[in-house]
Amino acid sequence: MTILEGREPEAAVTGPRSPAHWWGEYLPAIRQWEDVTGRAAPPPTEAGRKGGPRVTVEWVEWLMGLPLGHVTAVPGLTRGQQLQILGNGVVPQQATTAFAALLDLEV
Repeated sequence: MTILEGREPEAAVTGPRSPAHWWGEYLPAIRQWEDVTGRAAPPPTEAGRKGGPRVTVEWVEWLMGLPLGHVTAVPGLTRGQQLQILGNGVVPQQATTAFAALLDLEV
């Protein structure tokens, strides 16, 4: 079962951690990333146009390790534009690691 299958859209997080029942076997990884980012994971799904669950832009933003609202708080962007920006974006932690590795090569 994937994160989206058979699940109702979730409510907003009100505490320091997201509810454990959202994550199933992924709970240890989610807890670790919550510790790294310093904030609870937002709801992974919301109701789509036809009522079925779809991924939330806030969760994608959080998953990438971006600051809260880095993309989702930009005025005037549609959900599709936000996802496009995130999809074309760089995960800062990966970029930092890549640059560090390149610098160690002394090219």
